[in-house]
Amino acid sequence: MVISAPRLDDTATLAADRQLHDAAVRALRTPAGRVALVLHLSRLPPPAPRPHHRRIARALLTDTAGRFDGQVFARPSGDLVLLCKAGPKPQPLAPGAAAGPLRATSADPHALPVILARLLQVDAPDPTHLVSVWQLDQHGEQLLAYAAMRSPTARAPQPAEEDFAGQTSLVDAIGEVVNTSAISDLMQRQTAILIAGPGAEAVAGTADGLLPIYREVTFSIAALQARITNAGQVSTDPFLFRHLATRLDQRMLEVLAAAVGRGGPLDVAAPPESRGMAGRRPPALHLNLTVPGILSPAFTRFAASCHLMAAPAGIEVSLIEAAADPAGFARARARVAEAGLTLVLDGVSHLALLIARPGRWRPDLLKLDWQPRLADLPAAEAKLVAQSLAEIGPERIILHRAETEAAMRWGMARGIRRFQGRHVDAMLGASRIVACGHAAGCTLRQCIERAAATGAAGRSGCGNRSLLDLGTPAPTLARTAVPKAGPRAALPA
Repeated sequence: MVISAPRLDDTATLAADRQLHDAAVRALRTPAGRVALVLHLSRLPPPAPRPHHRRIARALLTDTAGRFDGQVFARPSGDLVLLCKAGPKPQPLAPGAAAGPLRATSADPHALPVILARLLQVDAPDPTHLVSVWQLDQHGEQLLAYAAMRSPTARAPQPAEEDFAGQTSLVDAIGEVVNTSAISDLMQRQTAILIAGPGAEAVAGTADGLLPIYREVTFSIAALQARITNAGQVSTDPFLFRHLATRLDQRMLEVLAAAVGRGGPLDVAAPPESRGMAGRRPPALHLNLTVPGILSPAFTRFAASCHLMAAPAGIEVSLIEAAADPAGFARARARVAEAGLTLVLDGVSHLALLIARPGRWRPDLLKLDWQPRLADLPAAEAKLVAQSLAEIGPERIILHRAETEAAMRWGMARGIRRFQGRHVDAMLGASRIVACGHAAGCTLRQCIERAAATGAAGRSGCGNRSLLDLGTPAPTLARTAVPKAGPRAALPA
């Protein structure tokens, strides 16, 4: 086969594009048994492609190139191109055989499109159009035409090392903000609830009630962004954020210890009788910590404070944090259990349920992040998610980021009774507005924002702060505020 290569204008073409074009011409001199794979990261809608997309994808392509006599090219548009030998074609499955999971060690060019689709599935509902695969002895013209294309808005992608190193000043800036600002202005809290039902009357005190079960206290990323010049970059890279979290652990634990006896979060979580009051116990306190944070002396002091004040608490660890250090996570889990605290596995997406078994980490509770796509998953994926939920147990699952009524309907139809998110915030705020004698001059939005604040300034204007700390005035009848349960919602919580 003779292919005439289009002539490129070297004066107007970036060096990276010239390198790809020259390599394509060389490969097409002996095209048999060779393949080109193009990952079109430039087609991802903003804010994608995220830095970790490029790092992981490039690592996968580079690994395959090393195994199959190939080369990887990074185009100015952000696309990645792999030229390599095609490798052996996968053996077809026997009739009736089930396809097993992809092996993480597989670098076969035939497996890459599926692996890359999984990587990009969160940001691209249909990631299949992001990968082009051309057999060079059949589709060499497509490769040359692609190599000749130029994007008027092309921008050179940064190497993986520079993606992180270029933002170290941002980490330092955030650390400076945390160390010098009024800490209560940088923190926020959000309440999770248990929706009671048949079989849960003994817990909630009512057949259809909202019972606040814990209040998560975190650093507000929005507040941090507002105080640094590079606003908007804090949470774009999960690896950067994980590094940042190790800087904030110590500060969070220090702040909580210093606020004991001064109306801090631990005081609020203590039983009413310990504060000379009578009434219903407020929700427990939950913190997000990393494995090093849990293994630090500061955590020992925090656990001792919880025990001294009889304040129940939970520790939330992200799945990515646990997976990065399984041995450390096992030690951290044992330490949390020894302290008598609750361990929550956080940041679990439905994609994690499809490719892993996070319940095997043996957390007390597991936070499943809600996404609207959960309601419209393909049948095969929906079945796998259902199996994972059944294995974990719906009574141990919190549906996180429950921002809509649809999210809560989906969860309740699967026996999930624990929820956290903006829709929950609105439900709790509505219940307070109805019952509070000081609510005449308040709006629902004000009540929600004051409940999320940890400092006096953010709660200014509220005439019933004890009600903010309780979450609801009493176990609240929720027939009008809570979506009707599906067929499985009668399962005991």
